[in-house]
Formats: sequence, C-alpha cells, structure tokens
Amino acid sequence: MTNKRRIDADARAPRAPAASLARRLADWAVALRPADIPQRQRRLAGLRVIDTLGLVLAGCRTPAATAVYDLAAAAGGRPEAPLVGARARVPMAMAALAHGPAAHCRDFDDTLTDSVDHPGSVLVPVALALGEARHAAHE
Repeated sequence: MTNKRRIDADARAPRAPAASLARRLADWAVALRPADIPQRQRRLAGLRVIDTLGLVLAGCRTPAATAVYDLAAAAGGRPEAPLVGARARVPMAMAALAHGPAAHCRDFDDTLTDSVDHPGSVLVPVALALGEARHAAHE
C-alpha cells in the first residue's frame, strides 16, 4: 500500500527574510571605509592586530601550531598568503586556519569578558590572509 499523501518539505520550511541579519551585516562591512571608523577605534583595532600577530609568532613553533602549519603546507594550492614564522606561502584559507591555533595556543589572546571568547585569534588570521591574498592596503 502506498502513501497517497505527498509531503512537500519546502511548503513547511521557514521562509528566509528578504535580507537576513547576516546579509545586512555583510553588506554594511563591505561598504565600510577606513574613514568611516573613528580614529580611536582604528588605533585600538591596529593594536589588536599587532598583538595577535605577536601571539602567532610566539606560538607558531609549538607542537599544536606546527601540526596545523604542516597540514596547511601539505594541502597544496595557490600560494596566496604566508605562514607567519615559516618560509611557506599557502592558500588563503590554509593561512587563516594555521594562524588561529598559533595565536591561541599560548593562551594570551584577547578575551571579551561579556561573551568569554577570543575574537582576535579567529578574526585577525582571516583578515590578514584575505588582505594578503587580495593585496589590500594597510588600512
């Protein structure tokens, strides 16, 4: 006996809003220019980038970071971004992946107390790899 009821999954699925919050945030970020950001916030952001880069350098020779660096170097692909502290260039995604654990492994990375997370070890490696691959200006 066959089931004569046809279930249309699409009919019951929630509809996405016309512009999701993530999409609106992405559009805002793409349109943002350095001149739109107050000087004080730009300076503080720059300090966070320098701090995270120092953490990557401090952590890049640890066993955990070395394992991810080796994985990134073995992955192959276009040499778009450097591995900080190594003599290799790897695909942008691999550089971002490798630098995150290097920044976090010594456990000195920044912490947002309200959410208890470490945004620098996640965001800065992605921004640096993307900027390097896209030949972005220092701003």
